[in-house]
Amino acid sequence: NECGKHRMYKVQHHDHTDFLVHNEASGQLHMEHPCASCGDNDVHGRFRLLHTRSWMGDETHRSKGKEKSREIRLHFFEAHQEPFRLLDVFSGLFELESGRVHAVRPVEVMERRPSSASVTELSPQRGKSQFFVEKICCASEANQIRSVLGKINGINEVSINTTTKMVYVDHDFDLTSAADVASILNAERFGAHVKKDAALQAAVKTGVPTDAYVHSTFDLSIGLSGLSADEQESTSNSIKYCLEKKFVNEEIKLTTIDVLKQTASVEHRPYFLTASGIVDVLDSHMYDVSITLDGGADGKWALALMDVDKEDTIDQHKTSVRPTTILSGVFWIISMFSLIGGNWDYLKYVALLSVAFGLPPIAMKALRTLRRFHFDVNCMMLFAVLGALPLQEYTESAAVCFLFSISEALESGATARARNALSAIVCLRPEHANVINPYTKAIVVLPASVVAVGSVVSVRTGDKVPCDGVVIEGKSHVDESTLTGESRPISKTKGSKVSGGTINTGSTQLVIKTTATSESSAVSRLIRLVEEAQSNRSETEKMVDTFAKMYTPFVILAALCMCTIPWAFGREVGIFWSKNALVTIVIACPCALIISTPVTYVAGLTAAAQRGVIVKGGQHLESLGRTKSIAFDKTGTLSEGIFQLLELREIGNMSRREVLEYLALMEAPASHPLSEAIVKGALSEGVSIPKHIDLKDHTLLAGEGITAVVNGRVVHVGNKKLFQRIGLYGKLRTEHAALVDEWANAGGTTGFISIAGEGIIGSYCVADRIRAETKEVVQDLKKMGIEITMLTGDLRPAAVGIGSQIGIEDDFIKSELLPEDKLSAIENEVAASRDKDRCWKAKRAVMMVGDGVNDAPALALADVSVAMGEGAALAMETSDVTLMDSDLRKLHYIIHMGRRVIRTIAVNIVFSLLVKGLVGGFMLAGRGSLWAAIASDVGAMLLVTLNGMRLLPSSKKKNDLEVRDDAKKNALEPNLV
Repeated sequence: NECGKHRMYKVQHHDHTDFLVHNEASGQLHMEHPCASCGDNDVHGRFRLLHTRSWMGDETHRSKGKEKSREIRLHFFEAHQEPFRLLDVFSGLFELESGRVHAVRPVEVMERRPSSASVTELSPQRGKSQFFVEKICCASEANQIRSVLGKINGINEVSINTTTKMVYVDHDFDLTSAADVASILNAERFGAHVKKDAALQAAVKTGVPTDAYVHSTFDLSIGLSGLSADEQESTSNSIKYCLEKKFVNEEIKLTTIDVLKQTASVEHRPYFLTASGIVDVLDSHMYDVSITLDGGADGKWALALMDVDKEDTIDQHKTSVRPTTILSGVFWIISMFSLIGGNWDYLKYVALLSVAFGLPPIAMKALRTLRRFHFDVNCMMLFAVLGALPLQEYTESAAVCFLFSISEALESGATARARNALSAIVCLRPEHANVINPYTKAIVVLPASVVAVGSVVSVRTGDKVPCDGVVIEGKSHVDESTLTGESRPISKTKGSKVSGGTINTGSTQLVIKTTATSESSAVSRLIRLVEEAQSNRSETEKMVDTFAKMYTPFVILAALCMCTIPWAFGREVGIFWSKNALVTIVIACPCALIISTPVTYVAGLTAAAQRGVIVKGGQHLESLGRTKSIAFDKTGTLSEGIFQLLELREIGNMSRREVLEYLALMEAPASHPLSEAIVKGALSEGVSIPKHIDLKDHTLLAGEGITAVVNGRVVHVGNKKLFQRIGLYGKLRTEHAALVDEWANAGGTTGFISIAGEGIIGSYCVADRIRAETKEVVQDLKKMGIEITMLTGDLRPAAVGIGSQIGIEDDFIKSELLPEDKLSAIENEVAASRDKDRCWKAKRAVMMVGDGVNDAPALALADVSVAMGEGAALAMETSDVTLMDSDLRKLHYIIHMGRRVIRTIAVNIVFSLLVKGLVGGFMLAGRGSLWAAIASDVGAMLLVTLNGMRLLPSSKKKNDLEVRDDAKKNALEPNLV
């Protein structure tokens, strides 16, 4: 829409439409919000400019007659939705992130929620880069980083893991690069290093195909111009011969020598032969050659040479104690002898040397924080020291300087195990792959990130499998403990599936054909889920941060009152309360609370990941710990989802073979495990799917079966419900109906097949295999006080039969459910749980465990959802927890871990507050001191942090090294029901 010199673009913004207005004369772009859609909430008069953002418009935005596109600026606005309060300003100094401000960011909305408006030309390239930031200690630095990066053009979202010192930045890398982000953080002295650049990762994904040829040119510094024509031709042929002898036609397609320009042009396939590889070969024949143009430089081949996907580790950053801190400690200890009195009293002045060595680093950090209009623990310590010096409490000032200076090193050491454990998980990603050249059979070593689907890879003994794939040659054993937590090697033979990140521990090489890229393999998914889980904050973390943000300003305000008001009652009273104020400032530091809580979550999440259980954040660990009710989907969860055709009875004049042919024809197009079992059963009896029969209008009937038109007649295959609906079940003879009911009562899944004009022609029974551990798991969960419910689409008799085998009472079995019925069942469970919450005043969570696509809606509705790792990808994405190896016994472990996390955090909070209360009590009794306050604060921080670290296993538990075959994952073969 054009209006004068303005061009307007409609943008869907939540429940209404906004307009982006481009002034073609000035190049400005701003948002206009139509008053008609505002109603009574029009706050345009109170909008203020938040920041601006530059865009490079393309051809749709070019002014007429101009060759280049104009840079346009987008203005973002914000409006205060709550009245101004003085406390908010005061609290803001102490890292309070006020929720009162709602920024109107139309483009951000477009990026997160695609609009129907045609404005795709404004969407820049976007990705998430990862940074290691040395100076992160606690939530204070995290909030400062968010404040610094939040003002930068092109940065959409920032998430921070304080324990691992990792910062994840979602940014538009054509506006703000990863290097720019690192520079901005380093300008503020945060010590940032780029660990993963989103731009490079995107370039890898969009590189050229593996079978593409590129042109590379080389400078030949061999003096061709000074040679005769024959000598020039001989040298040119010699160069060509060197390359043709070394490489096959599939690697080098054409070599051209330009004698006059003294250049060589080579058309080669960079996936198998890089430009630098050509240089190496010619150099070995004494030809001085250099690259002038690398044809693979614009694709992922150049990135492969740069090894952009190098080992993605979490830095084992160790904060070493500065020499100045050591000197500060030495002088402080010397000054402590002044407490003896007498001639030793003069040693108290040695404490000034301790302050001189220990205070500058604290002061520098405090000044940088104050310059950003923030207030953190460094500021508290600085004020405490500066306040103690005029009171001639030199020894106390030295104690604060020294003990606080070494606290960072002590905290780093206390959390080292969490970082090491996380690093071990991140290091699972394979670095390189030995790709077999399909033409020469030579091995080419490439970064795992550039290995294409369909590549043939060699995995030698001790090597990691680079990508998910299928074994096409060799027999060996693979250690899958990196994914499942189980250390028993699994036998792999031709046709076996292998997962990226697992290790070939056998004595034989495996040759694998990849079925997924490194980025989409199981190990990459595990790493991504673990990384995302670390930055997802729980409600308890948010509550602790909120408490700390309100506690700190309140205590500081109390300290200010102590420093000022008592002086009105005399000098001695003023000095007494000023000393107490300094102690109060020290105990106002909430480090013990805000450090130990995220460390505890990280320890719990990491311990679970080491066992092959991926929990997507601390809030889900809390929900696991509060779980009081679990709903299990039956097929693929309580059972293995492996069906077999056990019974088939012909009804009518058709033979068994004819009935099997019709069944196989009807079930072959379907994807349900039942259908697969019937087709396999027919094939096992030598009955193939008939190709001479015409099949049309094949339709899935949700919760009932399937129907199709076969040779002009309607055929139905399905359960009892379907045939009752179409009126054929009532015509079934009594003995046939009784036989089918008998199969169902034994736990089988039964069904019928009918043909129009002939009625029901057969009945069948298909049975699923119950997991070996199911009964044990159900009993263990019941002992923990958890109610167990089974959800299934099976008929009631079959469901009750299975429930009796695994220990689930009839009242807790819900059968004959459609997908929407499962959703309603979970909704009712959640509602009932909320009612119990109100009665018992305790939060009770409802868990759903499933594996299929039809379970995804119910998984999303539950308080905490668990997906089986062997299940559908959609179920895993929807769920909060994933069991990588589908071992139900890990449910007991992860629920117990959730309860331990909740218990540990509660103990840490109570202990931290008790210590501060105890110090405050001594202070009011006139027996408080600065050195005791800082020692108790640092000591409490270390104790609660180490208490949280106890959740990490002391060592990864290894079972006896037992080789198990891939086809027999259970030690005991479970019975068919």
